[in-house]
Amino acid sequence: MFRKLILAVLVCLPALSVCAHAMNTPPFDLNDPKRIELGKLRFNSTCAGYCHGFEGVGGNAPTFKGMGSDFDPNYAFETITNGRTGHGAVMPRWGGAFTPEQIWELVAYLQFLANEKPDQTN
Repeated sequence: MFRKLILAVLVCLPALSVCAHAMNTPPFDLNDPKRIELGKLRFNSTCAGYCHGFEGVGGNAPTFKGMGSDFDPNYAFETITNGRTGHGAVMPRWGGAFTPEQIWELVAYLQFLANEKPDQTN
């Protein structure tokens, strides 16, 4: 029995590694306007209301607009997928509600916002 378990682990580990790598690699160009638009629609219907605000500005969470090089697509994907708690931050887990491709569309939109000029308030 123990040998079968070890054999199963040795056979499955490489496949799990490939799957984990594939999840952290966008399946499309994050600058694709169609994917950005799909991400925007999803963001506005699920994320903007209370937490992130219109165009990722305002709300009760970090501002995305104008983040520039501070925006990390892989970190965003991981956070949207698995959520986050602690240090006063609560982000629900969306990995069960959205497919990885849908989450990457959200990331594409967030990256678009990050590269936009931040709003100026006087």
